[in-house]
Amino acid sequence: MSDQPNETPRMVEVVKGKAKKIAGEIVGDDALRQEGELHEQKADLIGESRHEHQRAETRERQAELTERERALAEEAEELAAETAAARREEQNERERRVEQTEVEMEATLRRSAIREQEQDLERAVSEDERKAAERKKREAESLDRAAHRLD
Repeated sequence: MSDQPNETPRMVEVVKGKAKKIAGEIVGDDALRQEGELHEQKADLIGESRHEHQRAETRERQAELTERERALAEEAEELAAETAAARREEQNERERRVEQTEVEMEATLRRSAIREQEQDLERAVSEDERKAAERKKREAESLDRAAHRLD
């Protein structure tokens, strides 16, 4: 690591910038991506102010930074993949819940329709039985009148 006091702030700004930029690209947040770019610009300014004093050290650190960037990019890709998988799983779960709700609603509607049909059938049977009973009563009254006439 550097003996220069400004190295740590520069690296912090670079890492923050890359992380925010990558995070901004992943989540589609331009403000976060731009904030990352600003952090990167700040890091560049810090580096330029010390450039003459640490030319050799800068090359060494650049290799470290490249590895860190690669690692951050790899982590970002892994995070993006995990996030995408989690979102897909959440979406699948929402779709399963919606489908289950639809199935339950359809079953409820079918049961309700069956109950209504059964009630309609019971009313129809009751109405038919009432009409049949009235017919029998009229027939009985008619037969009774005919029997009285014959007497």
